[in-house]
Amino acid sequence: MKDGKEGKMHVIPLMPIRRIIELYCPYHISTEAVIALRDILEGTGATIAKNAVKEFKKLNECREKQGLKPLKRLNAWSVENSLFSNNYLYRRKNKNWDCAPTRDIIPGGEKVSADISAKPEVTDDQKEVV
Repeated sequence: MKDGKEGKMHVIPLMPIRRIIELYCPYHISTEAVIALRDILEGTGATIAKNAVKEFKKLNECREKQGLKPLKRLNAWSVENSLFSNNYLYRRKNKNWDCAPTRDIIPGGEKVSADISAKPEVTDDQKEVV
């Protein structure tokens, strides 16, 4: 399965991708749309695989420091951890992730003045006698 433009081998066949799109799309699907999605999936998968190998190497280094034998198979933990170590998918799932407030937000939108105490005042009558 070589692409005529780039001469690059593709791993993912087009038919399963077309079927995935058909599940959600009631319209005709162009071959260009299927190819575009395939290229995106292959690029994303390659990035995740590279990061998973790095995480796996880190895991084995930690295991060796603990006196354990290194693992020989890339495990699911390494793949899942690679997704969140570089926040690749987390940013896409939570679009407001980068929009965290930089200052404290007070309900009602008012700023709290410095002379207001956060602790309630306690009188001698309210103190517990032991």
